[in-house]
Formats: sequence, C-alpha cells, structure tokens
Amino acid sequence: MRAILIDEGRPMRAILIDDEYLALAYLNDLLAETGEMVIEGTYQDPKRALKEMEEIAPDVVFLDIDMPEMTGIELAERIQSSLPATQIVFITAYDHYAVKAFELNAIDYLLKPVEVERLTATLERLAEKAAMTAQAKKQASIPHDSLLPEPAYRVRKSVAESPPVANVQSPRTVRLFAASPGTAGSQRNSS
Repeated sequence: MRAILIDEGRPMRAILIDDEYLALAYLNDLLAETGEMVIEGTYQDPKRALKEMEEIAPDVVFLDIDMPEMTGIELAERIQSSLPATQIVFITAYDHYAVKAFELNAIDYLLKPVEVERLTATLERLAEKAAMTAQAKKQASIPHDSLLPEPAYRVRKSVAESPPVANVQSPRTVRLFAASPGTAGSQRNSS
C-alpha cells in the first residue's frame, strides 16, 4: 500500500494510545506493515499523550476506550476541543461504546483484536476523508473574483476601491460619484 497523503503531499501522521502494551504493539505493527502513515508516537498513558499531542498535531489518533486513568471517550473530547481537525479511530474490546464513539464523530470503531480487513477499510476511509479535505482546501483557495465574469469583476473591484458608504452624504453625492471617471457607473454610462 502507499502512504495516505495530505496537505502538500506529506504523509498522514498518527499516534496510538492504549494502556495494554501488547494491543498497542500489535496495532503499531499492523499500521507499520501497511506503510500508509507515519506513527509519531505510541502511548500507554493517556495523560502523557494529551500533553505531547499539541506539539505532534497528529492527523489521526487510534484510541483505546477502556483505560484506567482517563477513558478514551474523555480523551477524545479533549482532543476535539484542542485539535478539532484530528480524526479519531476508537479501538476497544467492548462494542457497547459504539454509539458514544460515533456521537463524537469518530471516523471508525474497531473491535479488538483488530482484523486486517477492518483496519484496511478504516485506512481507506481516512484516505477518502483526507482527499475530500484537500479538495475542499483547494476550492477554498481559489479567489472568488476569478470565478466572476469580467463585467461583474470590474464592478466588484470598483466598489472595493471606492470610499466607504458611510462617507456618502446625499443622493446628489451618490449621483456625482456614480458619474465620476473610473467608477462602475461612469463605465456603464459611457458604453
């Protein structure tokens, strides 16, 4: 497989959080085998992960739900408030947390032991979401003026360069301004 690329072609960055060492190592190995993302850190302590997370700014967090010091649900809420663009994938041995996980807009919910097929489907969802986000950013970066037909662009430019409306004192001032050289009104009248 190839890496999931986001923002100017950089690979997706992930951190893994699970209080169970063997589960954490297993997930790390599975993700490393796919080559789809860079694992920036693995944590058994959710509080330590939270402290270091803002510096890492991961694109995705693979997160166990049932942990002793802080639940994955609590941690996900904190992640969403400080890093709202970070995607969450919950991993747990308990399926009764699924509804709460999706209420937090988790991208997926994987049951332990993680199956390769389910992980592959999750990675595909992450890749699709990254592609949609990149497309939306690209669309947003297109100047809106470049989408306007030329006459509308000239009017918009003229209005943008004209004095603020608050400076207009009377209907006569408006007529004088509209007739003055270089404004949209004078261009219309002179055509």
